[in-house]
Amino acid sequence: MLAKIKAMIKKFPTPYTLAAKLTTYEINWYKQQYGRYPWERPVA
Repeated sequence: MLAKIKAMIKKFPTPYTLAAKLTTYEINWYKQQYGRYPWERPVA
C-alpha cells in the first residue's frame, strides 16, 4: 500500500488532487504509520 501512496504523491502533488484519489482508509493508514498526512512535507 505504501508504494501505491508514494506513486500517488508523485502523480498528484497537490493536496486536493491527492486527497481526491486516495481513500479515507489509505489516508488514515498513512497518518498512523508516519504521524503526518501524505501531502504534508516532513520537517527536517
